Amino acid sequence: HDFNVQASLLALLQLMWQVKSRRASARDQFYRFAGISAPDDVLEGMDEMFELADLAYDEHLSGKPLKAVLDEMGYRLIKHDKTAVPGYLGHYVAISNSNLPNSTKTAIIGVKGTSNFEDFLTDMCGSAVEHELDNPFYDGGNTTFRCHEGMLISSRRLCEDLQPLVENLLIPSGYDIKIVGHSLGAGCATILAIILRSFLPTLQANESEGKERLKVWAFASPPVLDLDSARACESFVTTVVNNVDIIPRANISPLVVTTRLLRTVNKRLKEKNLD
Repeated sequence: HDFNVQASLLALLQLMWQVKSRRASARDQFYRFAGISAPDDVLEGMDEMFELADLAYDEHLSGKPLKAVLDEMGYRLIKHDKTAVPGYLGHYVAISNSNLPNSTKTAIIGVKGTSNFEDFLTDMCGSAVEHELDNPFYDGGNTTFRCHEGMLISSRRLCEDLQPLVENLLIPSGYDIKIVGHSLGAGCATILAIILRSFLPTLQANESEGKERLKVWAFASPPVLDLDSARACESFVTTVVNNVDIIPRANISPLVVTTRLLRTVNKRLKEKNLD
């Protein structure tokens, strides 16, 4: 109760800015070399997947419509939904142009991220809820997982919309499926993939070919799953985070850490009579 949040927050922001300005090169070095290097095959095609994820917003820098840009990239648009209501996701579906040399049969599902008030309402339904699947989404896995409520609602509706297309066209035609998204779209892309893999086990790893039939590229995804489920997605989800982007860290753990930092700063301010 004896906690001046405003003063502590301002002081913490000032300290963070000083560290950033004085130790910018050290910070960049840390992000460049921290962790382990990703194998080349993991990042193969990332540039194209990022552009395809960005196209879900239908706001290309050239001003060209979505269909024209996809044509230039070697894809044919077969579905584009711009619906803007809470609990539903704008999206598109495109398939690779099989007439091009060296082309592979790839289907793209692009899921739009937050870009309007309706999407913001979906984001705000942030309770963690448990969902029961018909079948495990990976071999030997559980049939339940916990996730972001708003994104679950949106992903289930999107799955109901896309499942007939996936089941009756894309799978029989031999297409590998890539689901791409940014921010809200990235989180929903992961949940959509989980539900599709549960409904359609043929989308899980093909042992004879040694590869996944369905892959997800999630750019700046918020944390939407429980830890065990997130780890179980490792084989078919690639998540890309840009340094200290706040969205992938928007969960309770960083909030607890930030609160502890604020209390420490508040204590120091009191000691200096600056509160």
